Amino acid sequence: MKTRYHFNTVSIVSHAVYLPLQSAALLDNHSDERLYRDKSELDISLIPSTFRRRCSQASKIALSVAMQAIKSQSIDYAIFCSQHGEISHTLALLEQISQEEALSPTWFSQSVHNTASGLFTLCQHMTQSVTSIAAGKNTFLAGMIEGLTWLQLNPEKTILIVQFDEALP
Repeated sequence: MKTRYHFNTVSIVSHAVYLPLQSAALLDNHSDERLYRDKSELDISLIPSTFRRRCSQASKIALSVAMQAIKSQSIDYAIFCSQHGEISHTLALLEQISQEEALSPTWFSQSVHNTASGLFTLCQHMTQSVTSIAAGKNTFLAGMIEGLTWLQLNPEKTILIVQFDEALP
Protein backbone atom coordinates (compact mmCIF):
# COMPACT_ATOMS: atom_id res chain seq x y z
CA MET A 1 0.00 0.00 0.00
CA LYS A 2 1.39 3.38 -1.00
CA THR A 3 1.21 6.30 1.34
CA ARG A 4 0.48 9.55 -0.39
CA TYR A 5 1.31 12.93 1.01
CA HIS A 6 -0.48 16.08 0.03
CA PHE A 7 0.63 19.56 0.96
CA ASN A 8 -1.75 22.46 0.75
CA THR A 9 0.95 25.06 1.25
CA VAL A 10 4.61 25.17 2.01
CA SER A 11 6.02 28.66 2.42
CA ILE A 12 9.53 29.99 2.68
CA VAL A 13 9.24 32.59 5.40
CA SER A 14 12.89 33.56 5.55
CA HIS A 15 16.16 32.57 3.95
CA ALA A 16 19.85 33.32 4.22
CA VAL A 17 22.70 32.21 1.99
CA TYR A 18 26.47 32.41 2.22
CA LEU A 19 28.08 31.82 -1.12
CA PRO A 20 31.74 32.80 -1.48
CA LEU A 21 32.75 34.49 -4.71
CA GLN A 22 34.52 31.42 -6.06
CA SER A 23 31.36 29.34 -5.54
CA ALA A 24 29.15 32.04 -7.01
CA ALA A 25 31.27 32.00 -10.17
CA LEU A 26 30.38 28.33 -10.65
CA LEU A 27 26.74 29.27 -11.09
CA ASP A 28 27.53 31.22 -14.27
CA ASN A 29 24.43 32.92 -15.58
CA HIS A 30 22.08 30.95 -13.35
CA SER A 31 22.88 33.00 -10.27
CA ASP A 32 20.47 35.51 -8.85
CA GLU A 33 22.48 38.13 -7.01
CA ARG A 34 19.51 38.82 -4.71
CA LEU A 35 20.05 35.38 -3.15
CA TYR A 36 23.46 36.02 -1.67
CA ARG A 37 25.66 38.81 -0.52
CA ASP A 38 28.61 39.22 -2.82
CA LYS A 39 31.29 39.15 -0.16
CA SER A 40 34.16 36.86 0.61
CA GLU A 41 33.96 37.28 4.39
CA LEU A 42 31.42 35.29 6.33
CA ASP A 43 29.28 37.39 8.70
CA ILE A 44 29.67 35.70 12.08
CA SER A 45 28.35 38.61 14.13
CA LEU A 46 25.25 36.66 15.22
CA ILE A 47 27.34 33.79 16.60
CA PRO A 48 28.09 34.43 20.29
CA SER A 49 31.82 35.03 20.81
CA THR A 50 32.06 32.12 23.27
CA PHE A 51 31.06 29.78 20.43
CA ARG A 52 33.11 31.32 17.60
CA ARG A 53 36.44 29.92 18.76
CA ARG A 54 34.94 26.41 19.01
CA CYS A 55 33.64 26.49 15.44
CA SER A 56 35.31 25.14 12.35
CA GLN A 57 34.71 26.99 9.09
CA ALA A 58 31.88 24.53 8.30
CA SER A 59 30.18 25.21 11.64
CA LYS A 60 30.61 28.97 11.23
CA ILE A 61 28.92 28.77 7.82
CA ALA A 62 26.05 26.68 9.22
CA LEU A 63 25.52 28.81 12.33
CA SER A 64 25.81 32.12 10.49
CA VAL A 65 23.25 31.17 7.86
CA ALA A 66 20.92 29.53 10.40
CA MET A 67 20.95 32.52 12.73
CA GLN A 68 20.38 34.97 9.89
CA ALA A 69 17.42 32.91 8.66
CA ILE A 70 15.70 32.79 12.05
CA LYS A 71 16.46 36.32 13.26
CA SER A 72 12.77 37.18 13.47
CA GLN A 73 11.32 33.66 13.40
CA SER A 74 10.76 30.94 15.92
CA ILE A 75 11.23 27.37 14.76
CA ASP A 76 9.90 24.04 15.93
CA TYR A 77 12.37 21.71 14.22
CA ALA A 78 15.79 22.11 12.61
CA ILE A 79 17.55 19.99 10.01
CA PHE A 80 21.27 20.42 9.33
CA CYS A 81 22.49 18.82 6.09
CA SER A 82 26.15 18.32 5.17
CA GLN A 83 27.92 15.87 2.89
CA HIS A 84 31.21 16.07 4.74
CA GLY A 85 30.44 17.57 8.14
CA GLU A 86 33.53 18.51 10.13
CA ILE A 87 35.99 17.15 7.58
CA SER A 88 38.76 19.63 8.45
CA HIS A 89 38.72 18.60 12.12
CA THR A 90 38.50 14.93 11.21
CA LEU A 91 41.50 15.18 8.87
CA ALA A 92 43.50 17.05 11.52
CA LEU A 93 42.76 14.27 14.02
CA LEU A 94 43.83 11.63 11.51
CA GLU A 95 47.06 13.55 10.95
CA GLN A 96 47.66 13.61 14.72
CA ILE A 97 47.09 9.85 14.86
CA SER A 98 49.49 9.23 11.98
CA GLN A 99 52.14 11.32 13.77
CA GLU A 100 51.43 9.40 17.00
CA GLU A 101 50.52 12.65 18.74
CA ALA A 102 48.01 13.04 21.53
CA LEU A 103 44.58 13.94 20.19
CA SER A 104 43.13 17.31 21.04
CA PRO A 105 40.04 16.71 23.20
CA THR A 106 38.44 19.90 21.88
CA TRP A 107 38.98 18.93 18.26
CA PHE A 108 37.81 15.41 18.99
CA SER A 109 34.54 16.68 20.49
CA GLN A 110 34.05 19.01 17.51
CA SER A 111 34.75 16.42 14.80
CA VAL A 112 31.37 14.69 14.80
CA HIS A 113 28.82 15.13 12.04
CA ASN A 114 26.28 16.87 14.28
CA THR A 115 28.67 19.49 15.66
CA ALA A 116 26.94 22.40 13.90
CA SER A 117 23.46 21.33 14.99
CA GLY A 118 24.66 20.82 18.56
CA LEU A 119 26.31 24.24 18.68
CA PHE A 120 23.16 25.77 17.20
CA THR A 121 20.98 24.32 19.95
CA LEU A 122 23.40 25.61 22.59
CA CYS A 123 23.58 29.11 21.04
CA GLN A 124 19.81 29.34 20.74
CA HIS A 125 18.99 27.61 24.04
CA MET A 126 16.85 25.35 21.88
CA THR A 127 15.15 22.28 23.30
CA GLN A 128 13.25 21.29 20.16
CA SER A 129 14.31 18.39 17.97
CA VAL A 130 17.25 18.75 15.62
CA THR A 131 18.41 16.30 12.97
CA SER A 132 21.74 16.07 11.15
CA ILE A 133 21.72 14.44 7.72
CA ALA A 134 24.49 13.18 5.45
CA ALA A 135 23.44 11.44 2.25
CA GLY A 136 26.30 12.01 -0.18
CA LYS A 137 25.27 13.87 -3.30
CA ASN A 138 21.63 13.54 -2.22
CA THR A 139 22.13 15.35 1.08
CA PHE A 140 20.04 18.40 0.22
CA LEU A 141 17.25 16.24 -1.20
CA ALA A 142 17.28 14.03 1.90
CA GLY A 143 17.00 17.15 4.06
CA MET A 144 14.04 18.39 2.04
CA ILE A 145 12.32 14.99 2.29
CA GLU A 146 12.91 14.99 6.05
CA GLY A 147 11.49 18.51 6.33
CA LEU A 148 8.43 17.87 4.17
CA THR A 149 7.69 14.62 5.99
CA TRP A 150 7.91 16.40 9.34
CA LEU A 151 5.62 19.16 8.07
CA GLN A 152 3.13 16.56 6.85
CA LEU A 153 2.89 15.28 10.42
CA ASN A 154 3.05 18.78 11.97
CA PRO A 155 1.36 21.10 9.44
CA GLU A 156 1.15 24.16 11.69
CA LYS A 157 4.82 24.11 12.65
CA THR A 158 7.89 25.90 11.31
CA ILE A 159 11.16 24.24 10.34
CA LEU A 160 14.68 25.37 9.53
CA ILE A 161 16.74 23.53 6.91
CA VAL A 162 20.45 24.36 6.71
CA GLN A 163 22.65 22.93 3.94
CA PHE A 164 26.34 23.56 4.49
CA ASP A 165 29.77 22.31 3.50
CA GLU A 166 33.22 23.76 3.29
CA ALA A 167 35.60 23.09 0.43
CA LEU A 168 37.36 19.76 0.70
CA PRO A 169 41.08 20.05 1.42
